[in-house]
Amino acid sequence: MIFDQAPVAADDREAGDGAATLARPGTDGAATRAARLAPLLLLECDRDGVVSFCEGGLRDALFPGGVVGRHLGDLLSPPGAPGGPVARLLSGEAVSVEVDLAGHRLEVAGAPRPGGDGSQGGYALVAVDVTARVEADEAVAASVRRQSLLLEHVSDVILVLTGAGMVRSANPAAERVLGRRWRPGETIDPGSLVHPDDLERCRALVEAILARPGAQPPERLRVAHADGSFREVEVVGDNLTHDPAVAGIVVTLHDVTDERRSEARLLDHATRQAALAELGRWALAGVDYPSLLEDAVKVLRQRLPADTVHVFESFLDASLLSLSARFPHLDGEELVSAEPTSSPASFALVTQQTVVSNDLDVEARFDVPELWTRSRAVSVIEAPIPGQDMPVGVLGVTSRRRAGFGPDDVNFVEAVANVLAAAASRVRAEEAIRAQALTDPLTGLANRLFLASRRAGGAPVRPEWNGRDHCVLVVDVDRFKEINETLGHAVGDRVLVEVARRLERIGDPVAVVARLGADEFALVCRRLEDEAAEDDFAGRLRSVVGEPLAVAGLDLRLRSSIGISALGPSEVGEVPLADLLRRAETAMFQAKREHVGIRRYSDDLERSSLARLALASELSEAIDAGELRLDYQPKVDVETRRAAGVEALVRWQHPTRGLLLPDVFVPLAEQTGLVRELTAWVLARAFAECASWQRAGYEVPVAVNLSAATVHDPSLPDAVMSAVSRAGLAVEAVELEITESAVMADPEGAIARLEELTGHGIRFALDDFGTGYSSLAYLQRLPVSSVKIDKSFVRPLGGDAVAREIVRAVADLGHSLDLSVVAEGVDSEEVLEVTGLLGCDAVQGYHVAVPMTATALREWLAGHAGRPEDQPGDPSQESAS
Repeated sequence: MIFDQAPVAADDREAGDGAATLARPGTDGAATRAARLAPLLLLECDRDGVVSFCEGGLRDALFPGGVVGRHLGDLLSPPGAPGGPVARLLSGEAVSVEVDLAGHRLEVAGAPRPGGDGSQGGYALVAVDVTARVEADEAVAASVRRQSLLLEHVSDVILVLTGAGMVRSANPAAERVLGRRWRPGETIDPGSLVHPDDLERCRALVEAILARPGAQPPERLRVAHADGSFREVEVVGDNLTHDPAVAGIVVTLHDVTDERRSEARLLDHATRQAALAELGRWALAGVDYPSLLEDAVKVLRQRLPADTVHVFESFLDASLLSLSARFPHLDGEELVSAEPTSSPASFALVTQQTVVSNDLDVEARFDVPELWTRSRAVSVIEAPIPGQDMPVGVLGVTSRRRAGFGPDDVNFVEAVANVLAAAASRVRAEEAIRAQALTDPLTGLANRLFLASRRAGGAPVRPEWNGRDHCVLVVDVDRFKEINETLGHAVGDRVLVEVARRLERIGDPVAVVARLGADEFALVCRRLEDEAAEDDFAGRLRSVVGEPLAVAGLDLRLRSSIGISALGPSEVGEVPLADLLRRAETAMFQAKREHVGIRRYSDDLERSSLARLALASELSEAIDAGELRLDYQPKVDVETRRAAGVEALVRWQHPTRGLLLPDVFVPLAEQTGLVRELTAWVLARAFAECASWQRAGYEVPVAVNLSAATVHDPSLPDAVMSAVSRAGLAVEAVELEITESAVMADPEGAIARLEELTGHGIRFALDDFGTGYSSLAYLQRLPVSSVKIDKSFVRPLGGDAVAREIVRAVADLGHSLDLSVVAEGVDSEEVLEVTGLLGCDAVQGYHVAVPMTATALREWLAGHAGRPEDQPGDPSQESAS
């Protein structure tokens, strides 16, 4: 008897010691329980012969102290002898040996077991207790000599043969076991009786029996039954030719067919359990679901008498089943209707009951589609793969034989289906978590992480997106922070959701719409014909975003800034989408800085961004090195055309980049935390120079702009009052200009700081009035003494009636609140005249005066401010300025 090696469960992955075993320690399946009751032992040992597993009904009787960890040589006799059974087994030879152990006579069969990678994995053995049978054989032989009549009733076939194979006597059991009767004088031809594959062993057994007196070790052979089948018998030959009472060879044939079938079923069940455990281990280890389906197909193909194995997965709408895995494999996609009567698999899916049919030709519950008839299926098992809310799919096997599957086969298919169900549940949970991680919770759009995980040349998100030509646009809602802070976050969220819906409805050429965060959105688009077409599309995007939006009782018109980035032909498939996204964001930020609405990415822009980073690192040194300066732009009274004040404008005279205006480096100062240091320098310089020209007799106040970060700096009041004190300047000569957008980040905190300064006598002007979302709402709360109408309303005054009405309304509103009104951007005499007619108190612009140095301002003031005769200038002070 040779022990059959259990095949590997799924494929050639590293299976360790668990892929080809009878059972495993710690399991308690039917195979293990049956082994514990049977008069046998199942053993495994490693390559060195050390026992690693032992099970069976004889274990406790033979090894009460345990056997795991002992060497195989301790069990077999002679132990460790050269050429002995242990040495032969460890050298890779299959052995069968009979041993005496603890009063039991055992027949042991063993064979090497390959590992999962094809290398030597260890050895497996089966030991059967044949003590009773041998004793029975001996009793029967004695009985033959004493009471030949008893031979009529034994179940074993007993033959007495001559050395030439002629029958001298045969008991009736031959007819019961093999369906034939041998009569004395007949000659038995082994070639016509023994299975061809066992013929050589039969002849060797005959030679051994003839060679020496006495009984020979039993041999299992397959012998032919009269009906053409083969029965497995255990053959014992006892050469008694020397015994005058027998004078022949006694051959006993013990039918072990049913026993062998039981052993085979036991071993098969054990190997199925091992394969199932291995499949479950891979499922828990996180093997991707398609690969797990292929593994399940392989396991069923190896462990069942199946001609085909298949897995169908259910569509989300449960209308179709899609063939996901099959053996033998087919090219192309296979779809099956989910109508319950349309196929065995569909019936199982809908009823959620395993379908077992042993003859499809007479099946009335469902049709048999072409996919089954093509494989000539007659018997089928279709087991549903359960799901939490709906079935995941169906696992099925087919056979070309009627009644091709038994109850154990059905149980095995259902067990594999349950493993797949658990894996599918895990996969769907992971997909839900992944989807949540890749989705913006407010809008339901993809998020930045989703885009960062894809390459521009990667798999298409839509079928029509061919993965070659791509364009990324980043859309930013301008001044959204004011909406959020003024109208509340709930309203801000509604605005973002509406913007998202508008972008989603655009359709072609948009493949993906994502929210990057806050008020930024990204669109991955099919590359249009040329740059002009992409620019036109960006313009359409701005129009879509800018459509009137009714929210919180207001009709908002949103403005946006858009950056565009597209791959060059040589970059397709090589540049990550994250890089395109970064480029588009760079272009968008530049569009916001330049107030141009749309900006395309270019290498120059990238270099400009890098230059900005470098510039930020140089700003601190510029303050210490004296590279900053102040220019001053006067404002004049509309009626008298005399100086009403000057506005200080900071400049950076960079040693290599030339003159830099504040919109270039002030944002950098805010980003790098240098804005407090920069503000302190401007306040000190502006107040000192103002004190200088006031000592010279020019009673003209100076205005200093405060950035958004400065307005919210708790140290602002102390910084201003310290600068005023050090300059020796009267507070009446100081005016600070703020913008409404600068206040909106924290209105209450900003207003508190402004009111503290107004309590010291500092005046405030509201700059760029009219460009905010809620200027009217906050105007009466802000402690300001004047408003400056933004130049976008002032410049068109020459011929724009609407602009005139706006300026007139602002002037009337300001005067009703006891505020002075200043018009910015006066660039012509005509506009200057109109501002006076509309009620403006003062004007500022290039027609009045351009920004100038402190020295040039002195000269200008001499002609526009006057100088009291009794207050001559102090030459030392003038030269110091």
